[in-house]
Amino acid sequence: MTTELFSLACEKEFISGMMQNPNYFCYGIENLTEKELYFSEYRILFTGFKEMYKDDMNPTLEKLIIKLKALGSLEALGGIQGVVALISDSRQCKEDAEDYVKIIKDFSARRDIIAASEKAKLEAYRLETPIQELLTTTRDSFYKISDPDNGSLGIEVREHHIEKGDSILRERQRRFLAGEPIVNPGLETGFRDLDKMVGGLKGGNLVIITARTGVGKTSLALNMATNMTRAGNPIYFFSMEMSEAEVLERINTSVSGVPVKKLRDGTLTIEEREKIFSIVAKTTNGKFILSDRTGIKLSEIISRCIRAKEQHNISAVFIDYLQLLYGDDKFALRQLELSDITRRLKILAKKLGIPVICLAQLNRKAEERPGHRPELSDLRESGSIEQDADLVFGILRKDVYDKFDKPGEATIIVMKNRSGPTCDVNVLFDGETSLFKDRPVQTFDVGKF
Repeated sequence: MTTELFSLACEKEFISGMMQNPNYFCYGIENLTEKELYFSEYRILFTGFKEMYKDDMNPTLEKLIIKLKALGSLEALGGIQGVVALISDSRQCKEDAEDYVKIIKDFSARRDIIAASEKAKLEAYRLETPIQELLTTTRDSFYKISDPDNGSLGIEVREHHIEKGDSILRERQRRFLAGEPIVNPGLETGFRDLDKMVGGLKGGNLVIITARTGVGKTSLALNMATNMTRAGNPIYFFSMEMSEAEVLERINTSVSGVPVKKLRDGTLTIEEREKIFSIVAKTTNGKFILSDRTGIKLSEIISRCIRAKEQHNISAVFIDYLQLLYGDDKFALRQLELSDITRRLKILAKKLGIPVICLAQLNRKAEERPGHRPELSDLRESGSIEQDADLVFGILRKDVYDKFDKPGEATIIVMKNRSGPTCDVNVLFDGETSLFKDRPVQTFDVGKF
């Protein structure tokens, strides 16, 4: 009895689902490869999808035909009619994309196991092959089936890696002795003391910025993002709470220094209006990519980030904010869903090698606490948020609760720092321009002492 190690119905349903549903489309590109599909027709279609994915997240038959023509693959599928026949008669918008992918991957792995076994069997009959070599190659071939990194254990730390690390330490020591600023190993936020304390935001890090509503977490994130673009680093900003117009208004006022009230009232002078567009254009310089789509699922955010990395080489991703995010799976508890979301965001950061900065709401406990200082336990529906995060920044502005208590001052609290100490960083906040900024560096007149 021969068992078929493939499913035509499964591959047809999933590829058709990719054609008809953007979430299916993104999930397929993220989690499948051509070689895992058994049927050559669907391999060709999947290659066409991948080419389409580079340009557009919304698949259509017309776009697919254009890509297949460009690849020279359309005729192999029987032309346009052949493509239509391959992807028609499918149940639309099914919620079992993961089940289909699991089945396809399962069959693919089984075929690979059989192929590796057959190859090992043939090699075993070649008596001239040393037994140790045979065992090693056979073992490696099976590792490659289960390991997404093709069985690689990682880099071997050798002499040149140690020398590279030593040169970095020597350069930092030289700068310290010469009184020069230390170059942060991570992406600088633009806040002097914060960057000094945490060493910038490192690639692969998941960073959480948290505060109560109205304290300024969106403003801080936008300030960091514009500081990064000013330094020439492209960023991707997802705003699921504010519209594009509202975000641009925040950027305009914080970068130009023109009060937001004047923007809203229309009382700008000609000079102020020219100042806004001149400074904002120079600051963002096309390196600020903004999406204000609401109801976007995590899989689509992940897919967009991968494409943005390929096309724009983005240096960081900002997401405003966590509690407005929804995953692709159904969970009995919202806390479990958020835990899955933060886990996948951490994986995304590592995959792209850039920091992912996600904003999160605090519960009301901080408001009830004397001093109103936020704590990690205040994260709403926290689950494993604080566990997955490498850095957690809280924001404390005492004048939110008492306008006479340190007005215009704010504290960025490093609540968690996986690679260093926690601390408080004192900054200034201008409510009229939604701008957080460094305190002036204190200088002393030696002649007065």
